[in-house]
Amino acid sequence: MNLLTDKCYLKVKEEILCPNIFNILSLEYYEIRHSNFLAWLLDSNESHACGSLFSSVLLEILFPKSSINNVDFSIYRERENVDLLLESPSEVLVLENKIRAKDHENQLSGYRSHIQAKYPRHS
Repeated sequence: MNLLTDKCYLKVKEEILCPNIFNILSLEYYEIRHSNFLAWLLDSNESHACGSLFSSVLLEILFPKSSINNVDFSIYRERENVDLLLESPSEVLVLENKIRAKDHENQLSGYRSHIQAKYPRHS
């Protein structure tokens, strides 16, 4: 499958080009703002008053094999050098947010090694 012609990719690309809060405020290239917003949406106790509406959908899409449900995890920003770290009693999920940046050499495998060493009971 070619990503650039994939139907789902093209739909996301089209949506991204539509006006959104990040480009209206000229924040579209500020990765930390996106991570802060994602953390806010993922936290069911936040002021958006949507409960787990967003987190239930996003976690199912990103981590379909995860056992994390919508009430048993904590969200950390820039913890362990990771943009978003979600920790539950049974597992740790890592979200690395990239906006106009490339992975550093072996960045993701380095994160994996570090997280597995730091949270051995979750591996």
